[in-house]
Amino acid sequence: MFEGGGDTARADELFDITLGRQRSPKHESGDHILPYLRSANVTLNGIDVTDIKSMNFEPREQVQFALAVGDVLVSEASASAASVGMPAVWQGENPGLVCFQNTLLRYRAIDDVTLPSFLEHFCHWAFETGKFLVASSGTNIRHIGVGGASSMIVRRASISEQEAFVAQARVAGNAVRSLRQELDAVTALLTKLTNELLGVN
Repeated sequence: MFEGGGDTARADELFDITLGRQRSPKHESGDHILPYLRSANVTLNGIDVTDIKSMNFEPREQVQFALAVGDVLVSEASASAASVGMPAVWQGENPGLVCFQNTLLRYRAIDDVTLPSFLEHFCHWAFETGKFLVASSGTNIRHIGVGGASSMIVRRASISEQEAFVAQARVAGNAVRSLRQELDAVTALLTKLTNELLGVN
């Protein structure tokens, strides 16, 4: 879907890609203190809001850096190649207005061009296949940057193609979840039987 044959486009033609606001001592106080997310809040299990920092975002900055449900946050840099480009979807886990720092890239679907669910699949695909890592640069710490993210070449898909793909992916995802639940149940049963045979309580 993302790199097959057919018409292609730069990623920034298909997705709105924005780098977060830089943290600075001058932003530590002000009349518009708001929580913000950083790379530490993006995990393989989604957005972790147990430790959220705050800083000042002026109203004009809020327009640029506020998060909306469905936005995909991508870890912009990491010293670990395995973590470069790790994505997670913002589902409004923290109430109220929340912004984001420049350790994250925000991907947002463009109306009539891409679907939020299609965007989510793209970001996971780019992370899992190492495409984000390829787009990054640096030695000790790899940075994707807006330039690297924007210049990635993606197969262009119509809205109807995206809808069909997302539907297929949903079916596959449900099947995987069902198999994992069955595996967990069988593993638990095997452990229980083994403990009973060995006389372990």
